[in-house]
Amino acid sequence: MIAIEQTNDWKSFYEKRINSSYQDYFEKRYQLFLEYIIKHQSNPFMSEKTLFELGCGIGSVSKYLLKHNFNCYGIDLSQNMVDLANRNVNAELFIQGDIFNTNYPCDVTGVSHGVLEHFSDKQIKLITSKFRGSIHYVPLDKYLVPSFGDERLLPLNHWLDLIEPRDYFTFNDDYDLCFKV
Repeated sequence: MIAIEQTNDWKSFYEKRINSSYQDYFEKRYQLFLEYIIKHQSNPFMSEKTLFELGCGIGSVSKYLLKHNFNCYGIDLSQNMVDLANRNVNAELFIQGDIFNTNYPCDVTGVSHGVLEHFSDKQIKLITSKFRGSIHYVPLDKYLVPSFGDERLLPLNHWLDLIEPRDYFTFNDDYDLCFKV
């Protein structure tokens, strides 16, 4: 049997969401996650609130937080996604980079939305140990099929056992998980 590598055209999938009504949907659907980020930034005593988005996608998290006086920047492995994110926020905030080969200052809040479920358990442990204090969103196994790509829709207990978060909650009728490591 020959293994065929699946390639996803992330750019085509997300491009229609740039500067569209999708942002309104995103902010409503993930409101609890977004509010949690605002309330639990790494250093609430700093005069400047800064967010480092790990796997920025189209920058929807940053776009929301920019409206709440955050300084935002981040990375994505795909240059196409970086270009879309910069278009979406109308600024050059994101660069192409690899989560495994980057660092951010400890007084900055790291965040990911819909990123970790694309990695193996070993890689997830590496990311969450490297970016202590970061806040993450992942979809849970109540979703019957992945939205696009190679998402692993894992049960809540798998995530909790794997990452041992400092804090967590589920939302959207337990379809979604937010946690802080």
